[in-house]
Amino acid sequence: MPRIQSHLKDLAKAAATRASSTSSARNALQNTSRLHPVAQAAREASAPMAVKQRREDREKSAFPTLGNAPPRASASPRERKVRKELRERLLGPHAANRSAGEVDEETARRRSRIRGTRTTKVDGETQTAVVGQRIYLPNIIFRLIRNKTLPGQPYNPYEATFRIPNSVTKNDVRSYLLAMYGVETTYIRTDNYFSPLYRNYDRTQKTRRQYTYKRAVVGLVEPFYYPENVNEMSAEDRKTYQREIDQNFAPSQIKDRTKQNIIERTKGRSAGAHYRSGPSLQRGNIIAKIMEKRKEREQRVAEAARFLVAQQGQTSAAAELSTS
Repeated sequence: MPRIQSHLKDLAKAAATRASSTSSARNALQNTSRLHPVAQAAREASAPMAVKQRREDREKSAFPTLGNAPPRASASPRERKVRKELRERLLGPHAANRSAGEVDEETARRRSRIRGTRTTKVDGETQTAVVGQRIYLPNIIFRLIRNKTLPGQPYNPYEATFRIPNSVTKNDVRSYLLAMYGVETTYIRTDNYFSPLYRNYDRTQKTRRQYTYKRAVVGLVEPFYYPENVNEMSAEDRKTYQREIDQNFAPSQIKDRTKQNIIERTKGRSAGAHYRSGPSLQRGNIIAKIMEKRKEREQRVAEAARFLVAQQGQTSAAAELSTS
């Protein structure tokens, strides 16, 4: 009975130590992480489900596990050795000299590091070197798309989403962005999308290339706002942006001209109108042509009558002058 009570006391003490180390680890995570709070939240939200479940189980565990529980005073040498090996396997080779808070602090610092670089010292000066060797990628396309944003949620500028070929790896994405654009990345999440089968004219089923791709969500150190993201701009920035776009590209004029061309091309093709190209043998068109000819004839007759009246007036005036 005393042995069981001592074991329960050890478990309770280990649980209290674990709770205090968890709170200190959270504080260390906030203090040591170099990321913006929005970027840190995005990194935690984009973590794989297995990682989230493992972290949640570790934080919610009421009792310590075999790997991180301190050995009992009455434990056998073999039990102490097994616990030590498990602790080193879980927390590292030097876990015996470090607390759980220090391990979590180091984990947070390692998560927020910039991928693809290594800090070295040359002649006493600290320099950043690129890890890896020079490679030449094939003719591929990195397509930048908008981040998936739920309704009512703000756009996250500390993430960028790309559509890339399925053969491109995370290291390729990281090195390409760093070498070509100088973009530093903190994490990369990828998932593959496969095209469904579509039926062809010959009753065969095939996939479509544009629907088979890999999506890469990249964590950024510096914020990046997607072009034409007008909804996230302030009213003043939105007006300035629209003014610059209208001056350089004139999209409103192009839109108005396109609309006018559509109206001109579809004139007379509405549901209640009939398109008539030139004269036809319809009764309405024949009567309209007869009326036009009649108006032209009446105008010519009126002009001839006015001409005759004016000429008769001139002859009568000349006769009066000759008699006088």
